[in-house]
This record gives sequence, structure tokens and C-alpha cells, in this order.
Amino acid sequence: MYPAIGNQWRMLYQLSSISWNPPRSLDTSCSSAVLQGLVYEIGQLNPANAPVPGDFYYWGGTLAAQARLALIAYVACGSLTHLPGS
Repeated sequence: MYPAIGNQWRMLYQLSSISWNPPRSLDTSCSSAVLQGLVYEIGQLNPANAPVPGDFYYWGGTLAAQARLALIAYVACGSLTHLPGS
């Protein structure tokens, strides 16, 4: 990256396409273990246990963890509310 001064910018990089979904589905041999771990992790989430309770700066990590778990649940089960074993 090189610094440049000016009032007009042109992006010349070819950006890759990014998708929220994985390139292949979860292997059936490990889906049960992943779902059990997911149910456990969801049970451990508590925004009140943020590193510094009451300080919104640190809540981003907790929110990001919840978003990742929601994405895993949706991709693995096709649902955010009906997880096996929950």
C-alpha cells in the first residue's frame, strides 16, 4: 500500500467474492459433535459476562461470537431455533 494525496480515488484491486456460507456442507461424520458443541456454546453466552460489564466497547466480541454461532447453526441445521438436543 502506498500513500497518495488527492481528491479523487479509483480502486484498481480485483476483490474476491465473499460469501457467508461455506464452500461445502458439514461432513455427516462430525455433524453430531458440532451440534453438541454449538448447543453448549450457546448456553454459555451471557452479555453480562463481557470483559468489562457496562462498557459497550468490549461488547463487540460477545456480539461477534453470537453472530458466528448463529451462522454455524443456520448452516448446520437450516434453523436458528430448532437445534437438536437443545
